[in-house]
Amino acid sequence: FLDYPWPGNIRELEHTLEHAFVTVRQSTITIDQLPQNFARQPVKRLSSPASEPEIEQAALLGALRSAGWNKSKAARLLGINVRTVYRKIEKFNIQTEKM
Repeated sequence: FLDYPWPGNIRELEHTLEHAFVTVRQSTITIDQLPQNFARQPVKRLSSPASEPEIEQAALLGALRSAGWNKSKAARLLGINVRTVYRKIEKFNIQTEKM
């Protein structure tokens, strides 16, 4: 999951997890049980692993973009409180992108 490039951002991740939740009956999910496009996608390797804050920031940005910069919607996508979204925006000094 960490090496997959997620070209569809948070929506693709949600779809992949929903697919696995619905179709897999075991406690462990293998790549064979994930959607075909996930298994066929070449793995994008990073030159150095991303740190946790970088991953957190990328997830927040992806959710904000998917939600059209609506912070309440982004919070729902991430499963966190909207106040947490505001704190993380301030923490990472994220500026709203022009649409």
